[in-house]
Amino acid sequence: MEDSAPRLVPIPHLGENHGAFFETARWDAFDGDQHIGQVWKAVRHDGVVCWMQRADAVGHSMPCSGVIGGYARTSKKGALSDLVSWHRNRPLTVEADGWTIHCCRNVDVPNGAERTYLAMRPGHADKWLHASHNETEKPFRGAMGGIGWHVTGYRGQRMVVVHDADDLDEALRFALDRIAATPFQEEAVKYAHRHLEVERHYPQATEATPASP
Repeated sequence: MEDSAPRLVPIPHLGENHGAFFETARWDAFDGDQHIGQVWKAVRHDGVVCWMQRADAVGHSMPCSGVIGGYARTSKKGALSDLVSWHRNRPLTVEADGWTIHCCRNVDVPNGAERTYLAMRPGHADKWLHASHNETEKPFRGAMGGIGWHVTGYRGQRMVVVHDADDLDEALRFALDRIAATPFQEEAVKYAHRHLEVERHYPQATEATPASP
């Protein structure tokens, strides 16, 4: 009987670098008999390890970590788990005006769901989006407690949120259109110490509001 569990198969490493980290080992990753990407281990001069992943769904390497940015504090098993998640969530991919929005995480939570997306477009910086769904009102979540989908992203240093959406795909497109725009001066990274007001959008309420006579 063929083993259908996700697995890693050692392959020759290519000696690639990621910042100060140098690759020392590499594996092909499979989910059943389907190739889903690669995992590689990179080590810094002081022995700190960075586990990298290259998902076939995405096409380039990135640090394998639950927190976007920084170097991974995970394991080979954790890297494989992430690749499986990228692969199994491919049916949730959304297309938007030249962008491909990949789902890398899809988790059921009580009375809702949590998803993480990576939006990619040739010649543009990647954009991360987080979506959460409430089947019932959750007052303890404050502005994020309304029924429907809430999608969050960043334009520069400013958080942009779409609230209470019925259609997740449209909410993702709406949010991406706003975070992909050129940041205003005060939103630039060099002004990161400033407190910026969250930019909130309620497209469902706007559509439901009748036009003024």
